[in-house]
Amino acid sequence: MIRNFKTKSKTFQEIKKECLQRKILFEDPDFPASLSSLHIRVQPTVITQSNNFIEWKRPWELVRHPEFIVSGATRADINQGTLPDCWLLSAIASLTLYPDLLAKVVPMGQSFHEDYAGIFLFRFCQYGEWVDVHVDDRLPTKKGELVFVQSGTGNEFWSALLEKAYAKLNGCYEALAYGFPVEALCDFTGGVGETFTMNNAPRDYWDGISRAIKKGAIICCGIEGRGEKVTPMGLVEGHAYSITGVIKLKFPGKTVQLIRVRNPYGKVEYTGPWSDGSTTWNEVPEEDQKRLHVRAEDGEFWISDKDFRKNFHLVEICHQGSEVEIEHRKNLWICELHNSMWLKGLNAGGSRRHREFPLNYQFFLTLLEEDNVMDVCHGCHFLLSLTQKHRRKFRKIGIDFVPIGIYIYKAVVPGKKLTPQQLRKEKPLVESPEFIARREVTMRMTLPPGNYIIIPCTESAGQEAQFLLRIFMEKAQQHQGPKPLTVPKVSPPPAENFDMEESFLQVAGKDKLIKADKLQALITLEIQKCITDTTVVVDKFSMESCRVLVALFDIDNSGQLGYEEFLLVWEFIKMTLKTYKMCDVDKSGTLSSTELPMALEHSRFKVGKLMQRLIMMRFSEPNLTISFDSFVCLLAKMYTAFNIFISLDAAGTGTITLNLHEWMKFMVYS
Repeated sequence: MIRNFKTKSKTFQEIKKECLQRKILFEDPDFPASLSSLHIRVQPTVITQSNNFIEWKRPWELVRHPEFIVSGATRADINQGTLPDCWLLSAIASLTLYPDLLAKVVPMGQSFHEDYAGIFLFRFCQYGEWVDVHVDDRLPTKKGELVFVQSGTGNEFWSALLEKAYAKLNGCYEALAYGFPVEALCDFTGGVGETFTMNNAPRDYWDGISRAIKKGAIICCGIEGRGEKVTPMGLVEGHAYSITGVIKLKFPGKTVQLIRVRNPYGKVEYTGPWSDGSTTWNEVPEEDQKRLHVRAEDGEFWISDKDFRKNFHLVEICHQGSEVEIEHRKNLWICELHNSMWLKGLNAGGSRRHREFPLNYQFFLTLLEEDNVMDVCHGCHFLLSLTQKHRRKFRKIGIDFVPIGIYIYKAVVPGKKLTPQQLRKEKPLVESPEFIARREVTMRMTLPPGNYIIIPCTESAGQEAQFLLRIFMEKAQQHQGPKPLTVPKVSPPPAENFDMEESFLQVAGKDKLIKADKLQALITLEIQKCITDTTVVVDKFSMESCRVLVALFDIDNSGQLGYEEFLLVWEFIKMTLKTYKMCDVDKSGTLSSTELPMALEHSRFKVGKLMQRLIMMRFSEPNLTISFDSFVCLLAKMYTAFNIFISLDAAGTGTITLNLHEWMKFMVYS
């Protein structure tokens, strides 16, 4: 499913049709030709002061015969401008090697001639969802030249417009400053990124690259350094390359592992051992040399595993899921995903060194059987990807990436979360080597069949962010996130025979009925008699709580309570107080976000993390605790909602149908 990106929910085709009918050129209101589309802040920072005099011009204002694509999209169409987004341009260059993938990101057939309306369409996959992004073709220029990416042909504009669409997706051009190619590759394909430096490469990294290539992964590698200094072996520092193949060559008495690397820019060629003109190939039969295209002028070269380790610093792998169509793909990963968020005081527990660690989400993973893959050691091979969402876009409001990581524990009881005591006692089976402030962190591992718990988290407790957890597996397994709200089997609590009639009649009118204000006075007075310790403080019940209590026990919808109805209210309050005191483990007189789930479950409501988050936002104090008054109000609302549902679901189907009038009535009086 593809989602439209803003512009009042109009699709690309709708906007284009409207522009053609009105004979106007599209001007994007969501990404205007102004400083707000260039800079994170009003004053330029990364994009230098020299760009203050930018003019936005359409391609036909720059050249006589503009074209979207000339003779196919190639790496020659990608020349960096003043924006430090070489990571993005490297990813685009790699994408040109895969025409099928490129055509999905850059829909072909777009033109500055037939049906031209000043609007162009691109597609990106962010956080598991494909998004249509349309932009107008007004581009930043200075003195008649494009300021940012430009094509070598001069009249070709697909790369400049793609860069603009990606800038729109991320908030502005400056948000694209500095990054890693794998981030953009994942947005171009919907894949999962895995990054490692050669200093900390997995022992089986060559086998990992081999498996990744078989599954259609896009792999980049780079050499540490700034600028484009050429090494004695003809490699370029600060430059991104692509890995396109691996092979093992066997000779009498030895085996050589080779890696095939492609230079997207092709200006400088590797000259070391196993390069195109190297004498090391003399040991290889002629037919094998032809099969491996040793002397083809295609920008590719072979390098030994040993020399690759010495010369290259970084490897980035974009693993592809089963939904991606790649030519000659084999055994693609099976991918499942979970979207959620960390919220302070609720589930943002931070790393293991924080006492709030048990607050974090726990995702269950059951590995059923070993993979039947010859080159994988016994066990179940899988990838975990943790992505923090929208942070590049949030740079406009001063929010950036936070350090994130993953823990994996062995489950004590299948399908049950680890308790705080178990989390303090048990050590994780696997954990991120370090917490990194990147958009995505990935772990690749093999574990025996069994039940596990995955805990994604931020490094520090209380750090808030939206996140996406993805699990890439060789074969389908079982896994699940936090369970949703389950309907409790409850009924209004029964009243005991105790005499409070005198107190009731003192505040009631001649009709022996009380409204919310009289209920407030009565229970504020009587509740003090029930509180035998000093931890729970109730100076006065709020009018809001009293109104909700009236709505819960007002059987005849009169807005008033008789004595029998009041007894139900009083019993409800006593029962709630008992639960509140029992679940106030730290005796603070309030319920914390860790104590709340226990209190709700004791009240026969089992809710998921999303419901807990909504409760904390609606009922907690500024210090993220819930007072007794608020807890009474919360439970009264939940019981009211439950009773309404049960009364309307006579058949017990678990589903009800309401018209607008009925819905409004229940919302107003509850």
